[in-house]
Amino acid sequence: MKRIACVPLLQEIWALKLQIAHLIPLVDSLIVVEGDRTFAGYEKFMYFEHYQEELNAPPGFVRYVRVSDMPEVISESYVASAGRIAPENRWPLDRHIRKAAVRGFTPDDNDNDTIVFVHDVDEFISEEAMKYSSETIQENEVISFSLADYRGSISPRGRRPDDIMCGYATKLSTARKNDMHFLRRFVIREGGAVPANFRLSLTTPEKDRPLRDFFDKNLTTRSMENAGWHLSSMHGYYQNYLTAKVQNFAHSESWRGDERLSITSDQYAPMAEFVMKNFDMFDQTNVDENIPEFIRSFSANFPIMLERRTPNVALKSERNP
Repeated sequence: MKRIACVPLLQEIWALKLQIAHLIPLVDSLIVVEGDRTFAGYEKFMYFEHYQEELNAPPGFVRYVRVSDMPEVISESYVASAGRIAPENRWPLDRHIRKAAVRGFTPDDNDNDTIVFVHDVDEFISEEAMKYSSETIQENEVISFSLADYRGSISPRGRRPDDIMCGYATKLSTARKNDMHFLRRFVIREGGAVPANFRLSLTTPEKDRPLRDFFDKNLTTRSMENAGWHLSSMHGYYQNYLTAKVQNFAHSESWRGDERLSITSDQYAPMAEFVMKNFDMFDQTNVDENIPEFIRSFSANFPIMLERRTPNVALKSERNP
């Protein structure tokens, strides 16, 4: 049995390094998908191409998909998360990136004997969850993963009270014949209803097409609890790095500022320099007990996910090195 993981990439090189180290013994290949524009429609710095020599991946392990045919942002507003108004619809770009993972599959990937794991680059599926889902998954089935949800740090304070559904596993045959974005969002409900925001991800020419065009009506799903860790908004107190990401979210309601950071310049390098320059100010002991050893070990060398030792002490910033 072959296993393939698929992740999209915006600028999270630290998370990609950690994914590769975690996945090398668990999967045969990792497909990395990177668009040449962000979900906000802006041309971007190509992070994988710049940092690929630093990833420490075995030869042939990573399959890189550069996406140069991104759709346009749709000029329409809608009620989004927490009742906020989204000024524009970026979801077709998010969907396009996730669908592009199929470009990384090869004829040597046997449809019926290959399991595909699809998740974001900051979502880490446990070894146990990957093994169990591989052994039990059925044709036309989607297994969703419930992950411990950390925001800003991996300290106890950073963990959200509720876990979050992130990522899924399915057979390659199921991935090929369905829309991979909608497999991630797939929800079985009584009467066959789908989420109200489902159609936001459709491009303008697709708006009137029936839903059966996008996924098999016979799909089934189940979820796995305690299946891993979601490490969101980790930025090591370097605010520009987080701002660059938020400004380019698919969630256009997340940013209301006027000044935009340049996404054509490398946002990762100054963040990494900032974190290492302030290495001693990060608290290596303040880590939630649920965090596994592979994440702890990574943080011991690159403390982007850690809390500060003394919150009242100013960190060395890019303006005051």
